[in-house]
Amino acid sequence: MNGALLDLGCGEGLLAGKFRQTGVYTVGIDRNKVLVRSAKKRVHDCEFLVADGCSLPFADAVFKTVVMNDVLEHISYAHGVPVMNEARRTLTADGKIYTSVMNRWQFLEPHLLVPFMTWFPKPMWNTIYRLKMGKKTGLKYTDAYFPYTKKQLRGLFRNVGLATEDYTWVYASDKVLNPEQIGSPTLRTLAKILKTLKLHKLTIALAEKSSVLVFVCWKH
Repeated sequence: MNGALLDLGCGEGLLAGKFRQTGVYTVGIDRNKVLVRSAKKRVHDCEFLVADGCSLPFADAVFKTVVMNDVLEHISYAHGVPVMNEARRTLTADGKIYTSVMNRWQFLEPHLLVPFMTWFPKPMWNTIYRLKMGKKTGLKYTDAYFPYTKKQLRGLFRNVGLATEDYTWVYASDKVLNPEQIGSPTLRTLAKILKTLKLHKLTIALAEKSSVLVFVCWKH
């Protein structure tokens, strides 16, 4: 991997640090000042900045790679287009954007760990959120989390002039074939049972439908 890399929504910078270890010049940005401060303390040899993804402080075409790891699900649908426009603007002509995002059809909602939560109609998401969080929050789930379907995600990328390749199957296959990587104990056990029964093809097909969505994008 050659050229500069932007970790857009870098959090505490752990992923940026991994990329920097390969020799890639890496810049991480996040809106959260606390996370950026933590990234600067924990990860060396990377540049970390507080910035809004809707208005990146970079010139055009400066990054060969833009990584958005579990970021879009924390950005409102209304701001999805501006953020992706900025990612595209800062991307070189031959560059790639790597995106992973929460799938609406995941069996286990990844933030609250409620099974099948986002399979229900959206108004029910807020009800489940209140029941789960109690009096801890006055926020609505739909104001904080924004899961995607593949159709939605492709539409977003198409709207900003990006071509796409769906690599969800790679992620799903890896989890099925290496179930120890699955975070949920229940899903990990289920995957191990299905692997023992040699139901790989069926399991991978189901996993791809309900997996985190993984796409690679580039300029037309």
